[in-house]
Amino acid sequence: FRHLLLLIYPLGALLASTKMAQLNLYVVMIYLIPGFVLLFILGYLFLLKDIQGKVNYSSDFRLKGLLIPLIVIFIAPLIHSSLITIFPKVLPEIFLVIGVAASLILALCFGNSRWKTIRLVWKKTGPWRFSLIIIGMFLFLNIFKASDASRIIAEATFSKTFLLVGIGSILGFLTGRVQVPVSILLPIYYSKYGTNTMTCPVFALMYFSIFMGYVISPVHPCVSVSLEFFGAQLKDFFKLLIIPVLISLVIALMLGQIFL
Repeated sequence: FRHLLLLIYPLGALLASTKMAQLNLYVVMIYLIPGFVLLFILGYLFLLKDIQGKVNYSSDFRLKGLLIPLIVIFIAPLIHSSLITIFPKVLPEIFLVIGVAASLILALCFGNSRWKTIRLVWKKTGPWRFSLIIIGMFLFLNIFKASDASRIIAEATFSKTFLLVGIGSILGFLTGRVQVPVSILLPIYYSKYGTNTMTCPVFALMYFSIFMGYVISPVHPCVSVSLEFFGAQLKDFFKLLIIPVLISLVIALMLGQIFL
């Protein structure tokens, strides 16, 4: 349930994915909001509604303690979206750097972090690896589009809905990632249906389906680590989430059949 915000957070996996599809990041985010609302409702009904008891906190609730991390998280996309709207002819990546830098500075100020801590975090997280992954995905996408593989796949017989929803969710489940399935599906979709038909609503449907496979994937690090930490069983995890995930995918299939 805590991953729900990742579905619509614009500067996460959605950023690189929409860039590969050459679509407007924030328009796609708007089309993902209905899916966000659906998952919020299903999450409450299947995961939170029957939880009983109280949580003991070490201190009283303070609004400031809630607002500060929210400001740090949302200041980057707010700056990014505002500046690309005000200055549409300027390279948008410049505004992305400005937004992320502002968010990082606020995090350092509010967290009273020292440069030694920053160096340790940098070394431990290895952000350069993410950059290499992004380069690899774009390289794969363009090589695939230029090869004969796109022509061969285009001759295969499967519906657009099955490709986006069915195969998308399966790839999300098998890889435990979001960007990797997108980088696989986009060239297949382009080769079969053309680049002009990949619109923001179509992309949102594909992204939502991939996300549903991703959140229940045992390959997903958060799933495996959480199960290990709480001593839970994978089969119990699947029993808890399989129904809301299937409901979400059935709705996605229905929407695909109606509108695609």
